[in-house]
Amino acid sequence: MGRRVAYGTCPACFRVLALADAEHLARHGWREYGGRTVGVYGRAHHGGRCFGVDLPAFELTPEGAERFLRFLVEEMLPARERDLAAYEARPILHVVSRASGFRSASEALKELLPPPVGWERDPQWRLPEGSKLGDEVHTDWVTKRRAAEHYENELRNRIYYAKQALKQTRDDVGVVELKLATWTLRELPPPPTKRSRPRLRG
Repeated sequence: MGRRVAYGTCPACFRVLALADAEHLARHGWREYGGRTVGVYGRAHHGGRCFGVDLPAFELTPEGAERFLRFLVEEMLPARERDLAAYEARPILHVVSRASGFRSASEALKELLPPPVGWERDPQWRLPEGSKLGDEVHTDWVTKRRAAEHYENELRNRIYYAKQALKQTRDDVGVVELKLATWTLRELPPPPTKRSRPRLRG
């Protein structure tokens, strides 16, 4: 007969999971349901090892959630704010450029230089008069404009995801604060019921 497994609520992701011993959470991955798009699987965001691994179950003590809250406020929030501020300053961006052939594929790190702010309205960025499709002046203009558009699209995406990450972290802080405000000592919960994986919307 196998060992009876006890369960408890993780003080970080707040899921009911197996305990490694009488009170500490067993190893599990981090998962959050929400509007994320990076790492989506069953409408959940997966981010590796959960902060709550090896911490005591939330039913027994608020210690783990308090540690997680300090981590969010002192480390995660400042990091998210720095990431967003860095992108809003329009830095040089680096992207991976991929090329594939019949028998091989290669990757290279490509540098995207920021064009001047408002370049779209700058007369100097317009197609020079007298140039014709295919001539050197037209080709150079197309190359220059495509590079600027590539930068703007990449920067727009990075700022969007940086804002989403900052919002998610602020939401996490609110959730943990609410959990701590209503904490009381409780018995460990029963095993979670099996649920089918949520269907992805097509």
